[in-house]
Amino acid sequence: MTSVLQEFYSQEIHLSNVDLVREKDRVLRRVALLREDGRPVEFGAIDIRLSPFTDMVQGEILACLTPLGAILNHHKIGYTSSPTGFFEIDSNGFIREALRMESPERLYGRMNVLRSENDQVIAKVVEILPPLPEDQ
Repeated sequence: MTSVLQEFYSQEIHLSNVDLVREKDRVLRRVALLREDGRPVEFGAIDIRLSPFTDMVQGEILACLTPLGAILNHHKIGYTSSPTGFFEIDSNGFIREALRMESPERLYGRMNVLRSENDQVIAKVVEILPPLPEDQ
């Protein structure tokens, strides 16, 4: 969704790592995606398989500085994005902190699967959007 957010806001989107867990061939990270001005535009939880990628790409993924989609696009790694479901959720303290929200609100999100060109699952993602700022 990073490229869609960049287009919507006409700004680069940057990653702020909330936490990371590495388990053998997988990295699990929870992140906030931020506009150039630092405003959060998404909270995400992503489970990434590392083995399909070169050591260089794995290093970029583990550095947690760049959204996965941007890494894939930069390295011209073909992939498909397939939403598997959409949902509503009441924000909890963890999500409110990541999105810098002052009070609980109803939020919307989607579940998504990224697959390689040979149809191998490379990541499973949950993406939650904050309320749209009034200046948008």
